[in-house]
Amino acid sequence: LAPGEMTSMHRHDHDYHFVVIKPTTLEVFGEDGSRLFDFWAEDTLGFKVVGDFLEVQNGIDLPPVPRIHAAKNIGTEIYHEILFETKPKQQMDQRNTQEL
Repeated sequence: LAPGEMTSMHRHDHDYHFVVIKPTTLEVFGEDGSRLFDFWAEDTLGFKVVGDFLEVQNGIDLPPVPRIHAAKNIGTEIYHEILFETKPKQQMDQRNTQEL
């Protein structure tokens, strides 16, 4: 994500973690486009889906993060992360069966 670039509005349906490769300051926006907060994104962050919000899993102090949100790189450097979701085993089994 280049400086000034913003993600599309998106929704997380599964718990997830992301590993920050190149840190920066990210600004988070709610579904209605309102600015919620900004934070320094670094290291590994984990989130658990709890109702309409994402609960931080690794001790970083963030305000409530809605499941539907967008993020903007407000730093001066390119931001890069690797994100991975934890999907339920049942869902994975169904998908594998459908592929056969």
